[in-house]
Amino acid sequence: MTEHPFLLYDPTVYAVRQHYEIVFFTQEPGAAWVLVEGRRYTDQMCGVVRSDTCSHHVCIPTEALDRAGGYTVCYALIPERHSYFPKTEQIFTAEYPFRALPDGEIHVYMLADTHSHVEEPVAVSRYFGEAPDLLILGGDNGNTASNPDS
Repeated sequence: MTEHPFLLYDPTVYAVRQHYEIVFFTQEPGAAWVLVEGRRYTDQMCGVVRSDTCSHHVCIPTEALDRAGGYTVCYALIPERHSYFPKTEQIFTAEYPFRALPDGEIHVYMLADTHSHVEEPVAVSRYFGEAPDLLILGGDNGNTASNPDS
């Protein structure tokens, strides 16, 4: 879930060779891009900005995002499509911090079958300090499939 109403979920960042791929989903189809240190990286296919989808995929060079320490997801509805300059509505943004994996040793913690318990698993995950480098939630996080809040 996310605190930004234009997004369906918070973005996921994938490390792929010499770039990161940021994937996110919007509530409605529209144009999307990511800002890193003021530079715009667009969701595009063959040089054309994709605006007819809710799923967005943006590639960013590894060194740019590692250096920046954060990124901003941007999104705009496209109510009218015109040649060259489509009409857009308000631009929505969401800022996210980013921390590259450190060189050398990393601390990974996996939690599975936590069944709605929060405090105990979080406390155990601090074995490596304040927070692990990577936390994996392995399933059965809730007590029941009939109630999404549990």
